[in-house]
Amino acid sequence: MNKIINILTKNLEPKLKKMIQDRVEIMMRGIRFLKERDSKYLNFILENGWTLSKLEVICSLNSFYQFVLGPLTSSAIINIKSKIGQEKAILYGEDYRFDRKRASYIIEVNNAFKSILSNLEINFWWLQANHVEDLIYQIFKTSVSEHEDL
Repeated sequence: MNKIINILTKNLEPKLKKMIQDRVEIMMRGIRFLKERDSKYLNFILENGWTLSKLEVICSLNSFYQFVLGPLTSSAIINIKSKIGQEKAILYGEDYRFDRKRASYIIEVNNAFKSILSNLEINFWWLQANHVEDLIYQIFKTSVSEHEDL
């Protein structure tokens, strides 16, 4: 398990942590497969500064976002736009309270996460790719546009 995943999943439940780890492994297998198949998109980004280690970091961030932050943010946005949870909190057991305050906090966390990504020059859209092929293509498109600007 890589250091990024260790940090991001430190306080998560073991089952969720394993799901994220498994997804990163699957994505990295997909990248190795694309490399074996001589993917023009993967070859281009590898020839232009990307490494398998950098791609693993992106896969790790992508998996964390897909399983943790993305769904939480979606629930918060729905919560803010509807009356459910606004006028009366929704309680799930004794531990979870879905209300305006929780929704605002989650949106704030998501915005902070996006800001960190921006500072690291990581395209937020890369975290929304559902398949490794989509991720590689999005990185390729970004890399091509950066080269065209030179």
